[in-house]
Order: sequence, then C-alpha cells, then structure tokens
Amino acid sequence: MDHSNLPNDAETLKQMVLALQRHNADLASQLAALKRRNFGRRSERIVPNQLSLLGEDTDPAGVLSKVGKPAVSKAVPRRKPRKRRGGGRGSRSLPKHLDTIDVTSTAPGPTACPGCSGELKKVGEDWSERLEYIPGHFKKLRIRRIKRACPRCPSAGIFTQPAPPFALEKALAADGLLAKIIADKFADHIPLNRQSKRFIRECGVTLSVATMCGWLRAVSGLLRHVVDAMTAELVAGTFVQSDATGLPVLEGSQNKPRRGHLWSYTDGSQVVMKATMTGQQTHPAAVLEGFAGTLLTDGAGAYNLISSSADVSRAGCWAHARRKFFEARTEAPAKAGVALATIREIFIVEREVGELDAQTRSRVRKERLCGPLSALKRRLDTWSTTARPQSALGKAITYARNQWETLIVFLDDGQVPAHNNTSERLLRGPVVGRKNWMFTGSEGGAKTAAVCFSIVASCMMAGIDPYEYLRDVLSLLPDAKPDEVRALTPRVWAQRHGPKIE
Repeated sequence: MDHSNLPNDAETLKQMVLALQRHNADLASQLAALKRRNFGRRSERIVPNQLSLLGEDTDPAGVLSKVGKPAVSKAVPRRKPRKRRGGGRGSRSLPKHLDTIDVTSTAPGPTACPGCSGELKKVGEDWSERLEYIPGHFKKLRIRRIKRACPRCPSAGIFTQPAPPFALEKALAADGLLAKIIADKFADHIPLNRQSKRFIRECGVTLSVATMCGWLRAVSGLLRHVVDAMTAELVAGTFVQSDATGLPVLEGSQNKPRRGHLWSYTDGSQVVMKATMTGQQTHPAAVLEGFAGTLLTDGAGAYNLISSSADVSRAGCWAHARRKFFEARTEAPAKAGVALATIREIFIVEREVGELDAQTRSRVRKERLCGPLSALKRRLDTWSTTARPQSALGKAITYARNQWETLIVFLDDGQVPAHNNTSERLLRGPVVGRKNWMFTGSEGGAKTAAVCFSIVASCMMAGIDPYEYLRDVLSLLPDAKPDEVRALTPRVWAQRHGPKIE
C-alpha cells in the first residue's frame, strides 16, 4: 500500500496506526522470545525482590508482600537438607570401596640433619590420596564345553555340554559388553561411532557401528518384555504423569529427517518411554488403555482422547502456566509479576509438603493456597477483558483460564504434584543425547532407543547403576517366564539389591 491508497478519514488513519502499533508489539515480543531461546539464558528463575518492585493496584491475599518470606505452617516440617557427600566442602577423602594401589616415592629426600649433619632416623610415614583412572580392559571368555560319547553306542553321536546363559546366544558380545554399550549410549549419551573409536584407542578392539546397532536391536527385543511389565504396573496404578518431546528419525531411501515423538509415562518410581512417528491422540490412549486414575500433563491436545474416558481425571501443570507468564513479564511486568508471585507460593508449599502423606498434603495445600488461587482467578477474569489475545500476556491468561479446572486438581488430590516437571525432566536425557547422536536411523531404531531409555531412566530413578542392572538381568531374560519378568524390573531389582547411587 502506498500513500495514494491511504484513506483521507482521520479516524480510519488512527485505527490503522493503532493496529500497526499492536502488530509491531507482537513482532517485538516474538523477536525477543526468539533471541532469548537462541542466545539467552535458559533459566527462568526470578529473584523474589524483583517481583516486589513491580507494583500493582491490589495485592491478592498479600502475595507480593510475602514473596521472599513464605509463611511456614507449624504442622508442616521442612524437608531436611541433604548432607554433603565426601565429608564436606573441600574434603579430599575418597570412597573406601575403591581398590588401593600403594605408591612409594622414589625421591630419596633429605637424609642428613641440616644443623649437625647427623643421620636422620625414621619416625613415621605420611600418607595422601589421589584418584587415578586406568582405562577399562576387554577380557576374552573361553567357554569350555565338555563333549561326551558312549563307547558302546557310537551311533548315538556326541553329546556337548550346554553353554552358559548369555543374552544373545550366537553373538560375539557377552552381557557385560552389551551392558556397557547401552549404558554409555543411553545414560552417558556417547554415540556408537565414538564408542567404536574409543574401543580401538583404549583396547585395540574393532567393533563396527553396524554390529553394535544389531546387538542393540536384539537386546531391546528382550528388554521390551521388562518395559511391558512396567507399563502394566503403570496402568494398574492410580496416578500417571506424561510429557513428550521431538525425536528426529531418518526415513526413506534418501534418509530425510522426519520429526518423530518420544513420550514418557511415569508414576514417580519408574518410567516407560514410547517412540512414535506422529503426535496423534491415539498413542497415549493406546499405551494407557484401561487406566483409571489421575493423569497429569500439560495442556497439549494429544491427551484429550485418553482424558475423555470416564475413569480418567486430568490434572494440569503449573510449571507450564508459569512459563507463559514468565514470557510476558517484559510486556506486562505488573500483571505477570502478580501471577508469578502466586505461582511461586505454590512451589514453596510443594517443597514443604513433599514428604507428608497424601491426606495431610491436600489439607495443607487448601489452607495455604485456596485464597491466593481464588484471587488470581478473579484477576485473570478481569485481565482477560482488556488484554489482547495475541499478546504474550493474553496467551498466558487464555492458557491459565482454559486449564484452570485441571490446574486446581492438586488441591483435592494429595498424590498429584502441582507440576509435570518429573516427566519433563526424564526427557532431558534423550534431549541431551539427541544433541550428540542427532537422530535415529529408522523407526525401528527409535523404538529400540525408547526401550533402552525406559530401562536406563528407571534405573536412575531407583538409584541403581544401569550397567550393574543390565549385566545381572540380561542373561536371565531369554528363559524368563512372565512372573519372573515382573521381578526383573529396575524398581523390584533395586528392592532386592539396594540402591547404589543417588
């Protein structure tokens, strides 16, 4: 549009200017969000004193005035702080279970007294410790199998002693090597090509990426039975939280990357991950078929189908609601500040009631949060009449109001957290790994990765080393019956062997 097409009416021109200003404000907000996403800090932490400076006409339930000074209920004991490991700050003591190698200094040191030149006598020893690393060593297992034959019945043939149990019957790899490859890739995010180079450099053993991919595919076929048992336990429970993230997958003859999806389902003690090529609603509904209880998710429409079941109650995530108000803090600092302060009060209460039973947790939540949340809801209704729907504040208000009934479920249900951070945090491992290996080679590779991620992440949640778990369990899976498989899940295995790590 040039100047010849502009209207002559002043009122129309004013409306056009206002529309352009709103459009420019939206573009500036989008640009700021993109800059922060690509170049800024990922942390969404806000210093409490900053919120108290924002100012607002009214303060619901004195939220802003309480920021930084949360009221502590006498009935709610604070969680005990974690003890520092290793004896405190600056300590150089090392774990006692490590193998010790005594090293004697070869330097002679002083042997004569600098004062009288007499011979120095030994009066004691000084010991110090250092942590050394010796690269791991491959070991060759020579399997001895006795052959027997009957001298009086030569036609009966030769009888060979059965081989010891291994996960893969005819593979070159023993169970310890398979466990190491899985733990390195899915716990420590080391791609197979880097593992192959490291094996050559450290131990002189050549293992191709294609060979290790075949091993992973075969092992995942065994571990899939464990994941199925874990899924059955989740469905039989009364609470599940879920989230999803992208998973690039190569497909076709030209290996074009396509966006797949990795879903996490957890009850807080174990996690099941599923890989799909689409984000349709049918996938969560299929995994959680028969589930009766509370499902905690964000506001994604992918969970609408499973949530429509009469046996499923959907709960919302305050962390996702907070994120939208955090993005609106530069556009509308006062209003966003009030919302952020109220949500901060929710997380303070959650931290304090984390170790209480479900009934007490629900009671304390209602006593501490019903007032601030009711005031926030009234404010959201008022702000919605003046906030532009496409602005950052408008989007935050719309999300919170649309999800309000799910966001307050945690007040009545003590077993439900106020946020979905656990399932989202469990996807952090695959996201970090995705930055290293970038994609999965096929849809089958994505499903293999989902099985391995389920096992490794569940081991971490149970406090056990994935390598130790896999090394013990892999040889038992080929002949395990369904009842025995249920006893081999990481959670049950940890109960027998005890947690090893935090």
